Amino acid sequence: MSAPDKEEWRRAMEKEYNALLKNVVWKLVDRPQNKNVIKCKWVYKVRQNYEGKDRFSARLVARGFSQKQGVDYSDTFSPVVRYSTFRTLFALVNEYD
Repeated sequence: MSAPDKEEWRRAMEKEYNALLKNVVWKLVDRPQNKNVIKCKWVYKVRQNYEGKDRFSARLVARGFSQKQGVDYSDTFSPVVRYSTFRTLFALVNEYD
């Protein structure tokens, strides 16, 4: 954190961390013996806001590639929407304008 804009990065990290706490993203538990701990890292990116000014963005990401199926996890989930749900929603929108 020796960059000239270190305060902007610190604020971006603090904003991300506070959002994670607010949304109750994790629950702190004791580490099970002989289990792999998934590490995380910060990813930084400078983005432009709608006025063209730089906006500093920091994201805390898990290094999921270090997980082993059957050891660290057993199931994977992906939220998906069925097409019938979309068709029903569009029919209701059309019906009630």
